[in-house]
Amino acid sequence: MIIDLLSEGSTADFSHPLIGRRTPVKKVRVIVVGASRGLCGGYNTNIHRRLEALLREKAQEYPHAAVELVLLGRKPAEYCRRRSKSYIKSYEQLPDDANKWPVEELCKESEDAFVAGDVDEVVLLYTRFKSAISQTVMTEKILPMDGSPSPVMSKRRVCMPRG
Repeated sequence: MIIDLLSEGSTADFSHPLIGRRTPVKKVRVIVVGASRGLCGGYNTNIHRRLEALLREKAQEYPHAAVELVLLGRKPAEYCRRRSKSYIKSYEQLPDDANKWPVEELCKESEDAFVAGDVDEVVLLYTRFKSAISQTVMTEKILPMDGSPSPVMSKRRVCMPRG
C-alpha cells in the first residue's frame, strides 16, 4: 500500500516514518545476501566485487557517513574477516531452505533502526537469479522508500511498525 501511494506521486498529504530522505546522511546500512558454500563460477566473487564497488560509491556519495554491514551467508562473512572489514551482524549458519532464514528479524531490526534515526539509508545487495548460468548482482535502496520501481519492494511485504 505504501509503495502504491508513493508510486502514484500522492505524497503531498501522506507521511510515514519509512519515507523521506534524510539530510545529511550519517549512517548507511548495507545488507549483503550471499552464499554459505563455495558455488561454481563467480557467484561469491561477484558479490564481493559489487560490495567493494558499493562501499566506494557510498563513500563518494556520503563522504562523512559511516557504512555498517549486515551479512547473510558464510562467504560474505569470511570475505569481510579476510579483508578486515567490520560488520555489525552476520548470519552464517543459515538453513538450506531460504524460507527459514531470519529475514523478518533482520527487516524489523533495520526498520526500527531507520525509524529511530540510527540509520538514514538501508541498501540491499543480493543476486537476482536468471538461469543456472546467469545471475546478476543487484543493489537496491530499500529505505527510505521513495516509490521508484524495485523488484524487491514490489514483491515483498513491507515490514510495518507493530503497535
